Amino acid sequence: MNPTVLILALLGGAGVFLAFGGIALWPRKPRLQIAQRDRFRGGGVGSSLAYRLASGRDTKVAGAIERQLQAANWYWGPGETQAPDPSAPYHTVAGYQAACTYQALTLGAGGLVGASILATVTGLPIWMAPLLAGLLAYVGYLTPKDQLTAAVRRRHQRMTLEMAFRLPELAATVATGRSIIQALRELTRRPGGPLATEMVRLLRTYDLTQSLEAATHVTVQHNRFEPLTEMLRQILFVEQQGGSIGPALNVLATAAQERLQQQLEAQGDANKRDMGLPVVGASVLVMLLLIAGPMIWVIMQAL
Repeated sequence: MNPTVLILALLGGAGVFLAFGGIALWPRKPRLQIAQRDRFRGGGVGSSLAYRLASGRDTKVAGAIERQLQAANWYWGPGETQAPDPSAPYHTVAGYQAACTYQALTLGAGGLVGASILATVTGLPIWMAPLLAGLLAYVGYLTPKDQLTAAVRRRHQRMTLEMAFRLPELAATVATGRSIIQALRELTRRPGGPLATEMVRLLRTYDLTQSLEAATHVTVQHNRFEPLTEMLRQILFVEQQGGSIGPALNVLATAAQERLQQQLEAQGDANKRDMGLPVVGASVLVMLLLIAGPMIWVIMQAL
């Protein structure tokens, strides 16, 4: 028998033995118990490892992440029986951190394997594999953050739109002689968006505490969208002073419509810029073809 083959066989057998012994005899950690509210959507192989890695990391931005989850209406509080938005990819800081870690692990590992195979086949330098894996892992780690930021921005845009239409209705309802609480109940009886959702939260707290101040505090703590916060504080101030809420609602309605106009104008400008990029790119491509095309043709004919 060839001595080289014998040595390789012995090394392979020792490796299999060590691997089996490590799996069978290594002291196992207790099974990780993950609460339903801390789970993230899309987790597969490696999600338990992601939770273990994420749970050992003490982040200083946990409070900021939780506030963003609340602003996006994704946050699932400890005492709540179900998620406010079941379609959200995660609902807590723990789920967010695990999702970041899982995306980094999966994209990094996939990039490492794919780049290694590509380098082997094409003869590219092998050091490109870990470099590409690191870049993909970084992109994967940032993906959940981008998702959350986009969700907050979309919800704020929807709330701006809803406030511009609902606040005049609220003012008209109060003008018929109803109290602000009655007017808010009337508003929440109709299908609505994020503003109606926040008003349902306010009324739920009000029914439990019979305090508009406590209900306003809970709603503001849950959603720190400045126009909504200003609206609730104005309503609370007028109610505490015993004044008429109608004029204040009219002022808030006018401000909401102005914000909507500014949002639409900004969106229109952004759409113009986005539409201009393909036109510019196509124009540049055409110019390059017109300039470089004859030169390429001459070179091909010379060859």
